[in-house]
Amino acid sequence: MDTITIEAAARAVAEARHKAAEAAALIEAAEECAGDIRERRDALRTERAALVQAARSGDASGSAGLRVAVLDEDLKDIAPLLADAQAGVEAAKAEAQKAASAVALTEQHLALAKDADLEARLVAHATKLDELLSATILELDTIRKRRGGRAKWYPSGALADNVTRLHLTAMRTLGGGR
Repeated sequence: MDTITIEAAARAVAEARHKAAEAAALIEAAEECAGDIRERRDALRTERAALVQAARSGDASGSAGLRVAVLDEDLKDIAPLLADAQAGVEAAKAEAQKAASAVALTEQHLALAKDADLEARLVAHATKLDELLSATILELDTIRKRRGGRAKWYPSGALADNVTRLHLTAMRTLGGGR
């Protein structure tokens, strides 16, 4: 991996987050529109209920019946508007869910790109350390053989365990090793 791949993945994350923010704004706008229509419907229902109640108690004017009929027509007309607005809210929520999924996917891709880049750099570093440590051990062995006696350096238990584990894993997965 290289920085170009990571930068491209980071741009994709930024773009996906931007689209998710836009989708959230669309939900808010759609919900506000549906809310306005519901408020208007509720106001019409309240006015109608008050006129009907007034008519039942004998306090209604002569035009109350006409007004109730107009309100009934308005309520019939507003029902499909509210249904369309609610459908708009649901559509906006579906788009927001897709945008959220895209954000998660692009973030995963970015993490994988970063991991691959770090892994490549660590492998190169470990290879250099392997060569350096191997050369150092050979030099120490040469000195020990010339002078005699015991080795002055041993790998730590943790290093020996980790190297052995990696070597055994490589032997199993690769069918051999270095």
